[in-house]
Amino acid sequence: MFDGCGILLALVGVIAVDEVEPLHITVATGMLVVWGVVVFRLPRLVPGIARGVIVLGYAFFGVVIASVVAFFTGYYNLTAVERLGFALIFTWLYVLVRSISAAASDAVERPEEAAELAA
Repeated sequence: MFDGCGILLALVGVIAVDEVEPLHITVATGMLVVWGVVVFRLPRLVPGIARGVIVLGYAFFGVVIASVVAFFTGYYNLTAVERLGFALIFTWLYVLVRSISAAASDAVERPEEAAELAA
């Protein structure tokens, strides 16, 4: 899923909004959908993930969806939506990676506690 998000992110950068706006928006929407699937499937994908990461993902997803709605109603422009989405998605990815890294480090240092959490 992260591969799909990365490929779509690259396509958003390659497809110029000035030349093919509908395709640019379609690819960006696809990236949002893939990221949303990751956010909502995260508890099953990584069972021991910190609850804060899950809640933060839900909150960020809600804010991004609200900004998309604001774009389609004419309140935000496309640049504002893309910058907000970029900032929130990459912040969440950073928090996710740090959380997984911390959990892996804890599992190495205290394997008996990690086994209890995984069960």
